[in-house]
Amino acid sequence: MAIFLSGAKDTTLEVWNTLRTMHMGADRVKEAKIEMLSREIENLHMSDTESVDDSMSKITLLVAQMQALGEKVEENNLIKRLLRVVSDKYDNIVTMIEYFGNVNNVTFKEVVGSLQL
Repeated sequence: MAIFLSGAKDTTLEVWNTLRTMHMGADRVKEAKIEMLSREIENLHMSDTESVDDSMSKITLLVAQMQALGEKVEENNLIKRLLRVVSDKYDNIVTMIEYFGNVNNVTFKEVVGSLQL
């Protein structure tokens, strides 16, 4: 692709500027995709008929897509999001996890396991 672009340019500076502009555009697209995925995670909500595994799978899939774009996602942020996503029928368990289990000292899998009991 760069070969075709360089043939249409008169100087190496023009080629460089074109490539830089293309790269900046790619970065903007990547940032927009990461932002869209973040919003999807924030907008998730678990229905009463949905299982914890289903919610966990949705979050995990979105996070994997963000990580593939180079975004770092902290595990404690995932845990907090999962605890906000689960339906009201898990309120007692969520309260216990938040109150007794420091969210920074447990893993995502441990929280999912607690919710599945």
